[in-house]
Amino acid sequence: MGMPSSAPLYIIDKGIASTAPYMSGLFNTVSFSAEKPSNTLRIFCFGGSTTYGRPYDAGAAYPRWLELLLGDLCPGKRFEVINAGGISYGSKGTAALVRDVLRFEPDLVTVEVGHNEFIEQKILKDFRTTAHDAIERMSMLNGLTDDQVLQALLEDSSPDRGSWGGSGTPAGGDGRDETYRHSPAPQRYTNRAIFPDNLDTILDITIPSEDCWFDSESAEDGVGNFFLNMHTIVGLCKDAGIPLILLEPISNLKDFSPIRSEHRPGLEPTEKREITGLLELVFELVDFDRCQEALTIADDLIQLDSLYAESHYAGGQALLGLGRSTEAMESLVKAKDLDAVPLRCTSRIKERLLGMAQQEGVDMILLSTAIEQRAGRNEGHGQVPGYETFVDHIHPTIATHQLAAELILDCMTERGMVRPSCSPNAERCKKVYDEGMASLDSRYPARADLNLACFFAWAGKPEALWALERATANLEENKAVVHALKGHVLMNEGAHWDAIGELEKAVELSQNNPDALSHLGTAYWHSDLTDDAMECFEKLMKTEEGVSDPLAHKNMALLYLEADEVQKAKEVLQSGMRRNPASVTLLAPYAQALASSGEYAKAISWMLRAAHLEPDDSNHPVDLAAYYARLGRKKDAMQLFNLAVERGFDDVHEIAENPETELFLAMKENGVLFQQLGYDPYSPARRRWQASLDVSGSYPKPVPSDASDEPIV
Repeated sequence: MGMPSSAPLYIIDKGIASTAPYMSGLFNTVSFSAEKPSNTLRIFCFGGSTTYGRPYDAGAAYPRWLELLLGDLCPGKRFEVINAGGISYGSKGTAALVRDVLRFEPDLVTVEVGHNEFIEQKILKDFRTTAHDAIERMSMLNGLTDDQVLQALLEDSSPDRGSWGGSGTPAGGDGRDETYRHSPAPQRYTNRAIFPDNLDTILDITIPSEDCWFDSESAEDGVGNFFLNMHTIVGLCKDAGIPLILLEPISNLKDFSPIRSEHRPGLEPTEKREITGLLELVFELVDFDRCQEALTIADDLIQLDSLYAESHYAGGQALLGLGRSTEAMESLVKAKDLDAVPLRCTSRIKERLLGMAQQEGVDMILLSTAIEQRAGRNEGHGQVPGYETFVDHIHPTIATHQLAAELILDCMTERGMVRPSCSPNAERCKKVYDEGMASLDSRYPARADLNLACFFAWAGKPEALWALERATANLEENKAVVHALKGHVLMNEGAHWDAIGELEKAVELSQNNPDALSHLGTAYWHSDLTDDAMECFEKLMKTEEGVSDPLAHKNMALLYLEADEVQKAKEVLQSGMRRNPASVTLLAPYAQALASSGEYAKAISWMLRAAHLEPDDSNHPVDLAAYYARLGRKKDAMQLFNLAVERGFDDVHEIAENPETELFLAMKENGVLFQQLGYDPYSPARRRWQASLDVSGSYPKPVPSDASDEPIV
């Protein structure tokens, strides 16, 4: 993203200040006189993507409506309202921008921040890790023995040394090798940008939703940094004698569920599965207006795991159905605050903002109060904001932007900064708004729908499809993007054949765009069309010398491994590593290829390095456990498997149902197979496992159904 304080937002050429080219993807492009003209009131509006105008642009955002209202109601004076909202910008980036624009003599500064504190923190942290850093880290690991790397891996991941981070999303292996091999599923669509030149949301492009999460320590740091940054902004404006107006960050509580929910520590896998199943039941009961039953189940789930955000959201939906809106608001706010992907301003940040505004005597526009008052609703759903106010999780409807502009105008009038010639009544404002809307391109709403679809697809929300349907009906351009996004959403919903049709259209219309081609290859793979998948990945690997897509090499190699063509897999991976020496993507597949040919010691070396460089992937220690078990180092195997379970690995069916695997034998010998996994002893999975033992005759009889719950040894 790049937001160093030394990089100005506006550069001056021949007396005209314009948005710097390197900022054009994150900010609306504007131009204005570097020296403020006489009889001009200049306002800078800072903030994140809300101020920017997402999913639209500056044409729909409150700074534009404010400028139009001022021009209509205050004739005889010139107004410049400059939109300085940046996509994914939080308080740190905004403080640097405020410092920079003081040279342009603003008469008023408005600031709307709070939603992007954690994503800004994530972006700044991630961008410190460059390809050069990756090479250095690999070199460091290459200087250690395998046992030293193993020791470091286990120590770094122990409870008193911090954690790896989030749990991975495991996928089942093929189970065809005589030893356990966990083969990754094809790359998920959300890990890749779809035509980044056309989709300008930095969040959609740079950070997969499954990687964009925060623990409690990071959240605490975010609140503290926000407080310091806001004090910097207030101090800059006070020292320069410039009035400051803050806008309350508001968000969609009613109609936007948490992006990611995290379980409390220590919850057993069976309990996690129970929560998932019962949550589906809660939402079904709400849909059938059986809200009291739904609420009872939701309350039980919260008792079991009070940190799981989705349970609070489900309870809030049930309370809304019962007309208990005040309690519903509390539950939905709790769900928002527990979201592990915090893209909506948390209660703690909002409390600090409101407290600071009061303490410093800074004007604060309370949008939530104004929205409720204007709606005239004091009961029912009206107290809880949803899609009547927002177009997604935080971005307001155009009508809400217009309301914000009116509130800023009211504040300016109260301060004596302007004296409207007449009252800004509803009829007068509507006339201004109608004229402003008429000047926008007719394709404006469809382009916004396309941006919405990108976000909803990124967040895994079903709204992506209806946004795409609207975009398709009204937008002739960017058809390739629309088809690619449709394919992405359909794949995630399991409609593989429909997805392939959309992705084939995207590839054709985009003339073999690499991203579209990669997605199509993955879709073919999911649908067992191996030859078609290989053809796509082959095209991606046949690029000009020195440049290739490491993901294509990975996927092609995994396809070869599935076909037991191990040597071809090795060659593809070696080629990919030569052409992409800084990529860590190919380390784990190469370890799998080595293991498939029986080279377990070498496989361990490569997989250990992959585990260090990709610490969020809980599959790596499972693979390592299998390799160590194969070499007879069962203690190390069990340590690694325990580590994987601690970090979220619970996809144990192929282990439990393949009793010939070396990992299974190590687990069986140590008596921890079901004890560690917390499996229900009478679950279908365990019964299938027992049946496999009975048939083979190689292992002791299973524990009788009325026996104690001791593990089978």
